[in-house]
Amino acid sequence: MMNVDEARKAKGKGMVAAAEGEAARVGRDLLNAGGNAIDAAVGVGFALAVTYPAAGNLGGGGFLVASVGRENSKRTSVALDFRERAPFAATETMYSDADDRGQKEASLTGHLAAGVPGSVDGLLQALQAWGSLPREQVIAPAIRLARDGFVMTDRTHRMLNSTKTRERMQLYRASSELFYPEGSAFPAGTIFRQPELANTLELIAKKGRAGFYEGEVADHLLTEMKRGGGIIRPRDLEEYRSIERDPVKFKTNQNKRKIAWKKILLCS
Repeated sequence: MMNVDEARKAKGKGMVAAAEGEAARVGRDLLNAGGNAIDAAVGVGFALAVTYPAAGNLGGGGFLVASVGRENSKRTSVALDFRERAPFAATETMYSDADDRGQKEASLTGHLAAGVPGSVDGLLQALQAWGSLPREQVIAPAIRLARDGFVMTDRTHRMLNSTKTRERMQLYRASSELFYPEGSAFPAGTIFRQPELANTLELIAKKGRAGFYEGEVADHLLTEMKRGGGIIRPRDLEEYRSIERDPVKFKTNQNKRKIAWKKILLCS
C-alpha cells in the first residue's frame, strides 16, 4: 500500500484499484498530475458516483483509512467515518410501526430507509485535510464523465437489468427515466450520460459542501423527502459532519505470517 507522500513523489509509479475502470483511470491521472494518494482516492470516489451506480453514489456514505504525514509530526494512520446517520426524527420503533401499517420493506426501500448522506462531506474533508490538489481539479473528471458520458459496461448493464434492481429502481420516476428510458437498462457498449448529476458535481466543485448540503441540491432532496414520507430535514443536512477516529492498530509477527501462508499453499 502506498502512503500519501510516496504517491505524490512517485509519478508513474502509483497504483489505483477501483470497482470500475473509468474511475480507476481518474485516480491514475490525478497521481500523474502530481496529486497524492488522497487526491486520487477522492477523485475516484466522485467518479464512482458517475460510473458505478451499484455502490458509488453521492447519497451514501463510507470510511477512509490512510497513512498520512501531518505537519511537524511523524506519519500516522487515520480513519475517517463518513457513514450515513439516522435523521434526528428517527425513532426506535419507526420501522416496526411502518410494518404494522403494511410497509414491509420500509427499512430497506423508500424514503424512510434513507440516512443522512455522508459521502460528499467525507470526501471533501479528506481532500481538505490531506490532499494537495484543488477541489475543482479533483472533481473535474467526474463532471466530464457525467456530462459527456461513458461506455456502459456489460457488468453494469446486467446489474441494472436484474429483476430485483429493476423493480426497485422503477418505483421512482427519476431513476426510471434515467436508467430505463425504454423499459430496460441501457445496452452495454452505448454512451450513458447524466447531465443532472454533472450539474450537482459542478456545484460541489464550486461551493464545496455547501453545494450539496445547502442551496439547490439540498432543496430538491428535502422536497422529495417530504413528498415521499421521509424524515430527513434541513437540520440533518446542516449539522452532518464526518468524524475522524483512531483506527484499530496491531503488530504482526512476520515469521508466523510466512509460515501460515506456506501451510495454506501446501494445503491448497
